[in-house]
Amino acid sequence: MEWNFFFRRHLENGEYVLFVAHKHWIEIFPKAIKTAVFGFLVPWTAWFFFPAFFWGAVIWTILFWCWFFYHFADWYFDAWVATNMSLIDIEWRGIFHHLSSRIPYSEVREVSWEVNGFFGTILGFGDASVSMTTGGKVALHNIARPKRVELQILQIRDQFLSEQRMVESEALKGLLASMVASHVSEQRTSSL
Repeated sequence: MEWNFFFRRHLENGEYVLFVAHKHWIEIFPKAIKTAVFGFLVPWTAWFFFPAFFWGAVIWTILFWCWFFYHFADWYFDAWVATNMSLIDIEWRGIFHHLSSRIPYSEVREVSWEVNGFFGTILGFGDASVSMTTGGKVALHNIARPKRVELQILQIRDQFLSEQRMVESEALKGLLASMVASHVSEQRTSSL
């Protein structure tokens, strides 16, 4: 999976990514427009009228595209990563500053979403938040398709808890079976 490659530093052994919830593309769109205009159109128009400006246009374009890729990475890596074990909230605050918190599905109490405003309604973005049984709350603002994110997280949580109950049930059955076998063995020994 391509998600495992990009978010592998946040994964434990045996953990894999089920889906990633990103902020909506509208968050990065203004920076893309600025890059197209000021990182390409302006310097190359200047070069067209002033051919001596060639290397200045090249350097200006490279610097602007580096600026854009920095902001693109910031947008891309601010995400929720749903894995087979937990929900990971990742904040990318710069090249050398990352923040990650892990929310076990057993602690997810409620997932809610909100779409606010004209553009949020038309373009399908809003805020999503996860309330935990410990009382904490984690939110991701301007997320793409918040209702779908809510449903996916709740489905994964329910499946995880169901599988966990089955494992615990099997362990309890094994424990009870060994206790009964031990008790029957003791009763036979004491009756002899």
